[in-house]
Amino acid sequence: MTEKNFDSVLPHVSKYETHIGHYLLQRENRNPDEEQSDLFAYREPCVDVKPPAVSLWDFLEKRELETFLRLKKKARIRKFIVSKIGGAHPKGIGRTVFVELMYNVTKFCKNSNFNLEQTGAVLSQFYLTHLFFTSKLDVSAEKIYVYFKDLAMHHSLPFAPNSIKIFSLKEMKDVMGLFCRLYLRNLPLIRFLCLPNFAFYLSYELEPEPKKEKGKKGKKGKKGKK
Repeated sequence: MTEKNFDSVLPHVSKYETHIGHYLLQRENRNPDEEQSDLFAYREPCVDVKPPAVSLWDFLEKRELETFLRLKKKARIRKFIVSKIGGAHPKGIGRTVFVELMYNVTKFCKNSNFNLEQTGAVLSQFYLTHLFFTSKLDVSAEKIYVYFKDLAMHHSLPFAPNSIKIFSLKEMKDVMGLFCRLYLRNLPLIRFLCLPNFAFYLSYELEPEPKKEKGKKGKKGKKGKK
């Protein structure tokens, strides 16, 4: 399967966002007594990231997923994803990236003939991984890979209640391959579009150079002939 990754994102790459609230997630009903940083640009969002565990319905509930998988048109699929994001998620380019991510994951699940539980697990894995990546400013590629891999392991091992085996070894390899192609390969682009980009500008005016005084030209002496 070849994904045209983030088809709707490219036309918006040059549209830079300047408001930090358009990038970072904010936790609803935040405790007003929590300490606030004086520098808003360096205040990380307070989002509770779920540790790796069995996650079948974290993105969509079972009945919602049944309705979602019956949709055929691209526009309706994308619209449904947007409706499930919620107001706590940022708007703008970051939201477009997430919608395209989940749209491509949905196509993969359909083409792989995954059942309802398998589809719910894969969608939840990508959803939680993206939430983990965008919840802080210093999540490395290695951390994001380990987080997704641990989520995958909880759905491929028969050790209840901490894990359930709903994927075969081949299916799990296919899911990991999709993650590497679709997410890790595009991680620099996702970071650029979904996280704030800080720059330091220094306004410094150069003082004009002092005018050189024109020196008086001395008369050249005549050299006598030998």
